[in-house]
Amino acid sequence: MISEVVKFLNDIRWIKQDVNGEYKITTKGKNNMITRQEPLVNLGR
Repeated sequence: MISEVVKFLNDIRWIKQDVNGEYKITTKGKNNMITRQEPLVNLGR
């Protein structure tokens, strides 16, 4: 299942594999990330 997710992200060009075989997020991937301004759980900090 993980390999299918990695393949999908690679196919839509959100990640790419470098010459060392490591996956890196692309600019397109960064621009499409969902980020939260506040944490999901507040631990009283």
